[in-house]
Amino acid sequence: VIGLGNSTQNCTNLLWTQDGNYILYPSNAIVVQMHVETQQQLFFIGHSDKVSAIAFNGNSSLLATIQAGPDGILRLWKFETRRCICVVRVPGACNLHALDFGIRNLSDSSSSLIVVGHGEQPQQSRTIVCVYNTLNAH
Repeated sequence: VIGLGNSTQNCTNLLWTQDGNYILYPSNAIVVQMHVETQQQLFFIGHSDKVSAIAFNGNSSLLATIQAGPDGILRLWKFETRRCICVVRVPGACNLHALDFGIRNLSDSSSSLIVVGHGEQPQQSRTIVCVYNTLNAH
């Protein structure tokens, strides 16, 4: 059983599925999907560094994950199959910190995905914001 966080960090990145059956949370380089009643765990595996943020689209069909560290990697997953459908190296970014799908309501699913990180050059203190269109993500 992989638990939430560890002694030096709090779990600040916890998601519930829209139907309330599962919670999801990052644990180092993987994302854990745990059934609330049975506590059965399934995993989203593919990152090479600590997963720093996760987000669902409005109907919980797509899961977006980003990782910390020098490679600004975004992954998009089909939630139902836990299959990674897209891997993006966020241009000019490292240490990705936040992401979310655009404004939506519960019956709609936004096609905008916003990712925030820092610039690659240490001497430049700049924030990178990228917006991706996930409308045709399969």
